[in-house]
Amino acid sequence: MTQPYRLRLPGPTAVPERVRQAIARPMLSHRGPEFREILRRSEELLQPILGTRNRVLFFTSSGTGMMEAALVNILAPGERLLIPTHGQFGERFAAIARALGAHVDTVEIPWGCGVDPAGIARRLDAAEYRAVVVSTTKVPPAWWRIWRESARCCADGRNYWWSIPSAVSAAWRCCRTSGAWTS
Repeated sequence: MTQPYRLRLPGPTAVPERVRQAIARPMLSHRGPEFREILRRSEELLQPILGTRNRVLFFTSSGTGMMEAALVNILAPGERLLIPTHGQFGERFAAIARALGAHVDTVEIPWGCGVDPAGIARRLDAAEYRAVVVSTTKVPPAWWRIWRESARCCADGRNYWWSIPSAVSAAWRCCRTSGAWTS
């Protein structure tokens, strides 16, 4: 008997035989009716998980590609962006924004420590920003209270427009009420 196949990224993860068989099937056309139905159903199933009735945007990229897309679609070169950097993802967002030509102000926070919403509000009072990016991956659930407070800062009529949460692996914890944070 052969050993079961083990996927090494991010693994090792056992790959069930039914998954291996599904992967071996012929490719579906990404423009065909079968794929459109799979995509429609996937979106339908994700909406309640993410707490929205809005469209769900799927990305066929790495996390870095999603981060760049979030920034390139709202920032022009020279616009100001505020990013609390308290881990790898905040630092990565700052690097991408700088590469796009944005003027990046950071709030340096030791890894593993939280952001003070009052500190964010002070920074927002001191300068005009196009956006605020807060990375929320691998943070404790109490972080969401802080994110809600920061999001409210961005919605109180100041001269900046976007509050961008980075929640790649943590979205399921927070998004059920995200639409109410700024209303």
